[in-house]
Amino acid sequence: MKGIGYAIVVALVAGFVGGLVAGFVIPQKGGPAGEELTARVETLEAKIGEFSAYGSRIRSVEGKVGEFEGKLSQLEGKLSQLEDRIGGLEQKAAGLGAAGGPGLKVGYVDADGLFIKVFIPQVQAERAVMEEKKRAITELQSRRLKGEIEEDEFRQQYYVLQVELLRAQYNVDMSMLDKMIASPGFANLKADLEHLREQAAPAMDEIKKLLDEAKLGVVDEQAFMVKYQALQNAFQQLDQLLTQIAAQKIVEVTQAVAQEKGYDLVLRRKDVLVFRNAETVDDLSPLVEQRLWRLFSSSSSSVTSFSSLPTYQIYDTRDVSLANCVRLVVDVKLKVATAITNAQLIAIAKEVVERIIQTKQVNAIGVFYWFPGSDIGKEQAVASVDWAPFGDWSRACEVETGDYSKHRYQVVFNNT
Repeated sequence: MKGIGYAIVVALVAGFVGGLVAGFVIPQKGGPAGEELTARVETLEAKIGEFSAYGSRIRSVEGKVGEFEGKLSQLEGKLSQLEDRIGGLEQKAAGLGAAGGPGLKVGYVDADGLFIKVFIPQVQAERAVMEEKKRAITELQSRRLKGEIEEDEFRQQYYVLQVELLRAQYNVDMSMLDKMIASPGFANLKADLEHLREQAAPAMDEIKKLLDEAKLGVVDEQAFMVKYQALQNAFQQLDQLLTQIAAQKIVEVTQAVAQEKGYDLVLRRKDVLVFRNAETVDDLSPLVEQRLWRLFSSSSSSVTSFSSLPTYQIYDTRDVSLANCVRLVVDVKLKVATAITNAQLIAIAKEVVERIIQTKQVNAIGVFYWFPGSDIGKEQAVASVDWAPFGDWSRACEVETGDYSKHRYQVVFNNT
C-alpha cells in the first residue's frame, strides 16, 4: 500500500500547484490494476521532475531580470551625469557670451515644416485631384459594406479608381518636377531633373493602358495587379527621389543663410533638438522659408489664385433635369486650343459651379469643354467634368436638391 498512498499525495500536490486535476479509485492490492497504478505513479513522478526544471528556469529568468534592473539603474545614472554636463556647457557658453568672448553662434531649422510650407503648396491643385480619388475610393468601399453595390461592379469601379489615384499621384510628382526644372534655383540640378523626367514619362503611358483595361473590365486580375504594383513601386521611387531633392535644396539654402549670418552650427529640429534657449539658439526657419519661396516666385501666384488657368467663357447652360432632380449642363468655350491638365479642368469647373449655386439649388452640374471653332452640342467635346454626389452623375437623384455634403468633382474625360 505504500505506493498507492504516495500516488494519492502526489496527485493532490500537483493539482494545487500545477493545475493538474486527477481522480483516483484505490484498487485492491496486486493484479493488473496495481500495475496500471504503478505506471501512472511513474508518469506523475516524471511530471514532478519537469516542474522542478521549470522552477530552475524561473529562477534563472528572475536573475536576468535583476541584472537588467541593475543595468537600467546604471543608464539612469549616466543620463543624469550627461544632463549635468549639458547644463554646465550651457552655463559656460552663456558666460562666454556675457563676457564678450567668442561665443558659439548656434541656430536650427524645421526642415519638415519648411517642406510642408513651401513645396507642398506648389502642387496643391494636383493634390486636390488626388484627394478626390481617395475620397471616392472610401465612398465606394462604404457602399460595398452597406450592400448597396454588387461585388462585380464594385471590383470594376475599385480597379478604375485605384489606377486613377495612381495617375493623380504621378501627376503631383511630375508637376513638381516641371516646376523644379523651370526654376533658376534648381539650375545646378537641372540636368539630373530632366533625366529623371525622361525616365518617369513612359510610366504615364503605361498607366493610361492600365486604366483602359480597368474600364473595359479586368479579365486576368493577377496579371493586372502585377502591372499595377510595378507602376506603384516606380512611383514610390520617383516620390522618394523628389523628396530627397527638396531636402537637399533646403540644406543648401540653410547653409547659405548660416554663412551669411555668421552661424557656427545649425541643427535640424526633428530628432536632434530636444531643448533650446531662445536667447542663445536662433530659429532660422523663417529666413530659410523666404529664400525657398523665391525658388518658385514665377509660379507662386498660380499656387493660390489659379491665375494660370486658360481663358474661357460660359457659352451656354442647359437644363436636363428629371422631375425634382435638378441637373444642369454647362458648355465652356476655351479661347485657345491647348492641352489642359485635370487640375485646371477642375479649377474651371469649381468657378462655374460656385457662380451657379449662389442663385440656384441643384443636384448635379456637368461641365463640357470645347475648343475654338467647335460645333458646340453637335460634336464631341474635348473634356468633361462632373460635380455630383460621389462624383457620379448617375447618382444625382440620390440626394436632396441643395444638399452638397457628398458632392465631388470627377474628370470624366480629357482629350485636350
